[in-house]
Amino acid sequence: MAAHFAMNGPSATARARTGRPPSGALRAALVLCGLAACLVAGSPSALAQGRLDAVSVRNSRGELQAIAGKVLSNTLTEVLVEREGKERTYDADKVERIVWGDASSHYREGLKFYERGDFQNAADKFAFAAENDERGVVQASARRLAGDAQLRLGFADPSRLALAQAEFDRFLIDFANGRELPAVLMSQARASLLAGDEAAAAERYRALFESGSGDAPTPGYPRLLCLRAGLAAARASTATGETLVARELYGALESGVRTLLAEAAEGSEEHAQLVRLAAGAQLGEGFVLIASGQANQALPFFNARGTSANGSDPSLRFGARLGIGEAHLAQRDYSSARVALAGVAALDHTDRDRVARALVGLAECYRNLSTTDSTAEAKRRLNYVVEQYPDTPWARVARETLASGF
Repeated sequence: MAAHFAMNGPSATARARTGRPPSGALRAALVLCGLAACLVAGSPSALAQGRLDAVSVRNSRGELQAIAGKVLSNTLTEVLVEREGKERTYDADKVERIVWGDASSHYREGLKFYERGDFQNAADKFAFAAENDERGVVQASARRLAGDAQLRLGFADPSRLALAQAEFDRFLIDFANGRELPAVLMSQARASLLAGDEAAAAERYRALFESGSGDAPTPGYPRLLCLRAGLAAARASTATGETLVARELYGALESGVRTLLAEAAEGSEEHAQLVRLAAGAQLGEGFVLIASGQANQALPFFNARGTSANGSDPSLRFGARLGIGEAHLAQRDYSSARVALAGVAALDHTDRDRVARALVGLAECYRNLSTTDSTAEAKRRLNYVVEQYPDTPWARVARETLASGF
């Protein structure tokens, strides 16, 4: 866990896995586990001057192998490690994670603050380490984490999103060939989306998708990450009304996912992620129809997908139900829309963005229903999105709707 955190950001929480906020007990347990791992990695004995880095590499059999040495470079194509006076190069796409053995106290303190959820102090510590750590590879990690900390601060305070972008821009300037570049580009696109700039988000997601797809993908760009960027690009393009672009992206995404699904082992995490991406690609046409003012065609499209999704991957089932709700909403059939959207909001455990989107749609239904408590019900759902789903782009929509004083 400490290894994953040090190189790839904070450990995944129950919220990220399930789409639901974890319970108080589970949240506390997760934080304690993450903090314990971070403290092990950050203790004086583990991080004394000259302590070796821990590199996890997949061997030819696909098994993770632990390598102890000093990382000399960490690029998109290779990781150079010095071991017992000899240098050895590993393919970057085989390296899963790195724990820095020799890192500044500011970097280590930044990890502790991050794991505790104190993102302001984490951002400050990482920014300092990015300027002052003696090792360039650690500086790169610190710069990325400084941006991620600012991004998380931006969930509650959108003005911090510009600071996140500034940190990511610095990474692009200083570490343009760093192994973490694709992850930084993904976070940068997300920051644009959270700020409400769908056009910039679509452009950034599309560039990332195209870098990692096609017959000659850019080395060092993880395939799954780039496919996720493709789905995000298609959705952002749909939101901006670029329906032709969105259709092209959904088609390219479906083709790319199909190719990888044929190679992925069924039951693996990679296979599960690809199935979810396939569902998003399959449903894309329906959302494009709604954006094009053709909700009357979108409704039978989603109904057919919803029927075929029974017993299959839940992301397809809930995605179809969201489409049904939004098609009804576009037709001003608020009662039918409320039923479909309420099912997504209450039961979907696969996609936090989709749940927040359903809740915002549900609030719109209540705003247009002439019941005595409709306004209160709408505000309750919008406030819930702001409080429980601040990491989604729909939190901004909810805040703006509440501020309009409807």
